[in-house]
Formats: sequence, structure tokens, C-alpha cells
Amino acid sequence: MRHQRFCAPAAVLSLMLSAAVAAPAVCADGFQLRLGDDIVEASYTAFIRDGNSSITGSWLHNSDADVDLLSGGFFVHGDRREVAGKVGIKAYYADLDRDDGYGLALGGDGTFRFSDIISLNAGIYIGPDALSFSDVEDYFEWFVGVDLNVLQNAVVTVGYRETEIDTKRRNDVEVEDGPYIGLHLKF
Repeated sequence: MRHQRFCAPAAVLSLMLSAAVAAPAVCADGFQLRLGDDIVEASYTAFIRDGNSSITGSWLHNSDADVDLLSGGFFVHGDRREVAGKVGIKAYYADLDRDDGYGLALGGDGTFRFSDIISLNAGIYIGPDALSFSDVEDYFEWFVGVDLNVLQNAVVTVGYRETEIDTKRRNDVEVEDGPYIGLHLKF
């Protein structure tokens, strides 16, 4: 059987169509675009009506490593004074040039609000071998960043993110490793 390449535009279109079909059950939160040295990531987050849970979908492309990562997740949210966070599970599909695979990663992220304008965010997601399939053996992602609320519905974020995937043939395939800047538009 011939190996077929992952078609990122079709996958992104599928996510958008899924979000449109689910729109009556959710209240949209926003769209985020993140750029790094060799990466671009587009993501969409929609809060479920109760406001305490959300669904996400994202597509990340690393042009230098010829890597595409498509993910979607379900999260629950909470906050305590200046700290807000979410925990949950995300499913991912990784096209890693010669290897590809999919799996589940567990984790979460949190935000500490210094003021209405500036906040610090950090997160970690881990997908062990037991939750990884096909060529993928492990998934590990962490990030830290600073958010600047430039408008009521627009946030600029700068930070550092590392995402690595181990496969059966290669260890530490770097999907992303470096600084980024992003724009989050809230609807």
C-alpha cells in the first residue's frame, strides 16, 4: 500500500466545517495565529454553553522540518482569584516527514493575571507510549509566555514553546523549539 501524505489544507477545512456544525451548541471564544522562526499555527477555541468547558482545534506547520501537527481537544476550566486554568485531553495526528502517527496527550495550562493588561501563562502536555499509536511512541509539549491585552478582544502573546515527539525510528523529533509571537482574537 502506498503511503499518502497528510493533506493539511483538507484537515483544516474539516476542522472548520466541524466547528460550523457544532456552532449551535457552543459559544465561540476565538481564533489564534502563532508564528515562530519556522512555524505557523492556527487554532480555534469554542466554549461550550456552560462556559466551564471548551473544545479546540489547531494545525501547526514547521516548514524547516517538514512537519505538520493537527490536534483537537476537550478541556474543563476553572479559576481562583488571579489564576485561571484548564485541564484536559487532546488528540493529535503528526506527519513527521518519514514517520506519522497519532495519540492522546493529557495536560493543562494556567494563566496568572498581574493586571487587566499583563498575564503570564504556562502549560504542559504529555502523551506516553500507552496513548501513542502508529509510528509515534511519546509526545511532550511545554510552553511559557506573556500575554498583553491590547484591546478588550485582542491579545498579543510572546513566549517559548517546545514540542517533541519520539517515533519508532527517531527520538526527539522537534516539532517546535523556540520563541513565538501570537495574536488571539476573541469573538
